[in-house]
Amino acid sequence: MIVFFVSGKYLALTEDKLNAVEMIACGLASHYTLHERLDLVEERLGKLITDEATVIETSLAQYGDLVYPDKTSILYKFETFDKCFSHDTVEEIVDALENEKASTYDEWCERAISKIKETAPLSLKMWDPSRLGEVSKDMVDSYFSRLRELEPDLELPTTLQGMLDANDWGHLQTGMMRVLEDTGYSRGCIEG
Repeated sequence: MIVFFVSGKYLALTEDKLNAVEMIACGLASHYTLHERLDLVEERLGKLITDEATVIETSLAQYGDLVYPDKTSILYKFETFDKCFSHDTVEEIVDALENEKASTYDEWCERAISKIKETAPLSLKMWDPSRLGEVSKDMVDSYFSRLRELEPDLELPTTLQGMLDANDWGHLQTGMMRVLEDTGYSRGCIEG
């Protein structure tokens, strides 16, 4: 059996998804059953009187289907994928994809670049912390703290203002300004 590797970095940056066949090939899933046979699998598992792993495995294997990734799958782009997504920074990854696209005219590289560039720049860089439990309240609060004195508040339609109390309104304005600034919008674009 060939085991393929797909980087979480690739999936996070492009927001791409693996299909069931790719998940099997990557070792993220153990069995694949055609949709038409799912009722049979559920019925078989429902009748089991044990939770022993080997019994469950045997039951799943009875209804498993042998599948292979289609030729457009990321799994067939392993060499290109490895070359481009093995870098440490988003900028290096995009540069590698652009260089690969220029030398090979590979449409996959163009699609990956487009997906990355459609994503908010701040979210592309936010890998730390890497676990939800490591995100502190202070980190979250920093996005909703008051703006510095020289930064004017974002003015939104008064109908929205009436729906929020003063405290919520201030937090909303501040948070929206930080998100807009962090995603590359300048204050001139916002106010103009």
